[in-house]
Amino acid sequence: MASEELESKLRTYRERWLLAEMTERLGGILTGRRPATGQIPERLYTVIGSFWDCERWADARLTDEADESQLAQWTEAQLADHGITGTCWVGTHLRIDPWLECEPAPGWTTHICAAIPRSHTYLAADARAVVVFHESEYFYEMYAAAL
Repeated sequence: MASEELESKLRTYRERWLLAEMTERLGGILTGRRPATGQIPERLYTVIGSFWDCERWADARLTDEADESQLAQWTEAQLADHGITGTCWVGTHLRIDPWLECEPAPGWTTHICAAIPRSHTYLAADARAVVVFHESEYFYEMYAAAL
């Protein structure tokens, strides 16, 4: 077995395990639906990549001294300000299943923060807006764009 093939199998196995962990933690807010072919616009990935440009500033920031409740309120307010108020897609960072559809419920963003490592990407159900949250050294940062 070639080294690349083995690496691919190991990555797939690891991602399946991570996806199972995520879905277990997010069970109450997942709809179980996956995006249809073409539902996630290709330009989305270019837009998200632009958020990490060293010359781009975050659209909003919150001190990292905020408690979990303050972070959840701020996150949900930022999502609402950018038109993400109902069912939306949440990025998983996994190749095998990059998007999960979630239905907001009380405390839902806290569950997403606990279940999905690194940055948190929210895509409006109609794919017209994307919001990304990232924890930097002293702040939680939010980046948003219309698509």
